[in-house]
Amino acid sequence: MGQVSGAQKIEASYPWPLCNTLSAPRTALIIIDMQRDFCAPGGWVDQLGEDIANLRAAVAPVARLMDAARKAGLWIVRTREGHRPDLVDLNPNMQWRTRQHGLGIGDQGAQGRLLVRGQTGHDIVPERAPLDGTNMDQFRIGLVGMRSPYGAPSCVFDDAYISGASSSGSAVATALGLSSFSIGNDEAGSGRGPAGFNNIVGIKPTPGLVSNSCVSCGGCVKTLETRDGVRADRCRRVGDNAYDQRL
Repeated sequence: MGQVSGAQKIEASYPWPLCNTLSAPRTALIIIDMQRDFCAPGGWVDQLGEDIANLRAAVAPVARLMDAARKAGLWIVRTREGHRPDLVDLNPNMQWRTRQHGLGIGDQGAQGRLLVRGQTGHDIVPERAPLDGTNMDQFRIGLVGMRSPYGAPSCVFDDAYISGASSSGSAVATALGLSSFSIGNDEAGSGRGPAGFNNIVGIKPTPGLVSNSCVSCGGCVKTLETRDGVRADRCRRVGDNAYDQRL
């Protein structure tokens, strides 16, 4: 029996992709640890005296890859290392080991405390910072959630179905677990519609129950002169929605 190469072994073990299909709305590009403390001048690695040229060299290629992923309709997910300010989630041995190089996790650095959430060094490098906001129907007026120059999110259960109404992107993000809750504008179902299409809880509060200052028809951007626009909250559970409204 002849020898089989590693590539042939993998090919014989399982098909790729595992589901035999590769759907852009259900495929994600994952970017790991591209944060200031690792990849930017003045960050943790730079302060340790290490040459960050090799780390910086990855920024431009990753930028091109992310642009291509966006055009193809893929999700982009970023992960980064960051610890709570009280460091209760940091193994003491890990902190000790990092301090052997001079500066350890949690110590004060040039861009705040090192690898601590909320500090400047914990931010994604500015060249690849996330785009603000989530997708929605253009001018926030629509019933299907598909009229967007940036691509449209589909229903989380089936790519062939719409995500529903104008505030669709934030509802899809919540349904996928990318956020605990989302806030949108709701006149004729823009908030509740996407919630129903994606099996999460959508509530349009009674006018006056919660502040309306953050929505387009009651706040700083008046696109329609109406009193029907009310903030809509979307969560994955009823209890979470109640807590969101208390916030």
